[in-house]
Amino acid sequence: MGRLGAIVAWSLVNCTVSLVVRTVGEHFGSVGRVIESVLGLAWSLTTYLVLPLLAVERESVPGAFRRSQDLFRRTWGTNITASLGIGVLAMIAVLVPVAVLLAAGLVLGDTFFRSCSRARRCVRWR
Repeated sequence: MGRLGAIVAWSLVNCTVSLVVRTVGEHFGSVGRVIESVLGLAWSLTTYLVLPLLAVERESVPGAFRRSQDLFRRTWGTNITASLGIGVLAMIAVLVPVAVLLAAGLVLGDTFFRSCSRARRCVRWR
């Protein structure tokens, strides 16, 4: 099977599994959503390298799936740690400026409203 055929076959497999996982999530309510999240994460992580293996190394769909799982098992610590580290850094990069702006708004806002109440010439928003 050529590369395009293997990629199309993988797309069908991936869509079918994703549809089944989504159906489970919708059918079982909040418990189903948790199951959907766990299964979706597991599927995404173990099949992360299937497409490159199909396209570059010309593996078959089952071979690429097995090899992707094997590569994930060997390197899962590195992959997960890198993803979590980047996520934590991004969260810090967003939360620190938000906290600074919030604190500045609380301090300066309080000062502004106190001076307005004394001067009685504040602008009223309508």
